[in-house]
Amino acid sequence: MSVLIIALSIAAAAAAQQGTTVSGTLTNSLSHEPLANATVRIEELGRDARSGADGKFSMTGVPAGAYHLLVRANGYTPHRSEITVRATPFTVDLGIDPELLKLFASYSFGNAKAANTITARLDNATNELYHNHLNYLKDLAPEVGRNFRLLYGVKF
Repeated sequence: MSVLIIALSIAAAAAAQQGTTVSGTLTNSLSHEPLANATVRIEELGRDARSGADGKFSMTGVPAGAYHLLVRANGYTPHRSEITVRATPFTVDLGIDPELLKLFASYSFGNAKAANTITARLDNATNELYHNHLNYLKDLAPEVGRNFRLLYGVKF
């Protein structure tokens, strides 16, 4: 009996050392299109993965524990999430926010007051702000609305 308990303990310890899989799908939080070629990092482990054309990523051999998952992609705001990995596979689907300030920094409004107002509003941007003010931006500068569609896939 004690041999069986020892064998089971060794098997459980070996499984815990091998870890499990952390996977998921990344999408543009506004258009819901897959986010390709983003870097997904488990900060505490220093491990990275890249999302594919379908927005999917996967890391194997992740030990159980609490971690910070950091997502970075060109043209997007870095996204940091807390995850808790157990012995079973862990899946997380994340919507990543486009970095809207880059568009405004590179676009000339021809109206300094409007540019300052929009930049100030976007300085503390949240998803709610993005969604609530896109029509405002479209009316204020029609070219901005067109650029959002072209650059970020946002549909008005």
